[in-house]
Amino acid sequence: MWGADRGRSWRGEKGTDEAYTAVSTLISHENEQWVKYVSPAYLMVPEILGALDILPDPETASFTFAAPDGAEFEMTIAPTIVLAYGH
Repeated sequence: MWGADRGRSWRGEKGTDEAYTAVSTLISHENEQWVKYVSPAYLMVPEILGALDILPDPETASFTFAAPDGAEFEMTIAPTIVLAYGH
């Protein structure tokens, strides 16, 4: 199974750790567990990622993924409507 590697970069702009940290500043919270729960909804909004300088172009996003064996591949994803995921 393929998975996102938290250290990989999004089109060379910022890594996923940096994106998570930036988004967490927008989430009102008392503990880290709430940020972990809510942050995926924020990380799916291209306007938020663009405003935080995480995505250079909110119309498309390229992600680098790594397999358990270390092989990497890049995938470009178009934005979606967040409401489709119930958030």
